[in-house]
Amino acid sequence: MGREVRFVASFPCLPNHCQGEYRMAKTLSTTFNLMVSALHSLVGDLRTAKDPPKVSLTASLTDGTGANKADLLHADRYTLAASKTELDLTGGVSDVYGDAVTYHGVKVLLVYNRSTDAGEYLVVGGGTNPIAGNLTDGSDSWKVQPGGVFLSYAPDPADNDDCMIVVDGTSDTLSLDTTDSGATLDADVIVVGISA
Repeated sequence: MGREVRFVASFPCLPNHCQGEYRMAKTLSTTFNLMVSALHSLVGDLRTAKDPPKVSLTASLTDGTGANKADLLHADRYTLAASKTELDLTGGVSDVYGDAVTYHGVKVLLVYNRSTDAGEYLVVGGGTNPIAGNLTDGSDSWKVQPGGVFLSYAPDPADNDDCMIVVDGTSDTLSLDTTDSGATLDADVIVVGISA
């Protein structure tokens, strides 16, 4: 009688395909790149003056909860219509693996208004129990033009004012809205933060 041979393989955890004991520990590494460069020229009769200012920032957040670290990520596309969308950052959003994430603070917040139609503005902030820290007042909000981006980056939460602190029931909501009640627009949202 022949011998039965079984092969057992282990694979990394893929979105929506993790089960029980086969689930691996998650880690997060974030790279933040920002560059603005310009060329300001003045053409004269005999010469051309050029001013090429450039600002470049590359930063990394390693896995964890201290300075220059982050351990939570929520990234998704939201369709906004007549009513406001409020994201509860204390368990009301999930990561790509379907696990609810509960933020203590937000290190990187990026909201991109994907609309290309004039007048379809995206409003970020305000609402019920808004997260605060980078805005003077939690009730404040930013209006993002079509094709525009709202971006906040705070690498070190040593001082609460350096990081958008999230407190359940007090300052735990990221509000997204449109200024045109008849418009429907898509917004890409990335929230990188810490759990403690």
